Amino acid sequence: MEWTTATYGRLKEVAASVLRNERGRNGVRRTSLANEAYLRLRKVSPLLRQDDRATWALAALAMKRILINLARERGSLKRGGHVEKVSITDGNEPLAPEGPSLVEIEDAIEALRKRSARRARVVELVLAGHTLEEVASVLGVSVRLVGEEWREGRSWLAERLKLQH
Repeated sequence: MEWTTATYGRLKEVAASVLRNERGRNGVRRTSLANEAYLRLRKVSPLLRQDDRATWALAALAMKRILINLARERGSLKRGGHVEKVSITDGNEPLAPEGPSLVEIEDAIEALRKRSARRARVVELVLAGHTLEEVASVLGVSVRLVGEEWREGRSWLAERLKLQH
């Protein structure tokens, strides 16, 4: 994929969406997140297409990983370092009202991935701000199946996070 001004603009839109879903508590700016994602994605850019939903889903996941890594760094700055809590939601009620940290969420998704890779991918994409229709398009499955995977994954994740607190 050729990195044009329009492509970079779209990358910044994705960054804004990812940060909006993180409720802006992390101190990361949209442009900084877009730049870091660009540095990661340019390695695989020949394989990407600008008009492909999967490309932008990959960009959003790369940005989530950047934020998770940042949260891990901040949490390990010193023994007992503070790890910020967040609320995860799909626009309805939060999964865990006490707000798990990004690191706890990532660990739970990794545990879910061991049980069901597709379900974990659905959860990641929905939490990254994608609609069920967009996720279905990216994964090449029906919206109905994505809805089922999201409900099951969300329920499993909520239970897992509840047990950790």
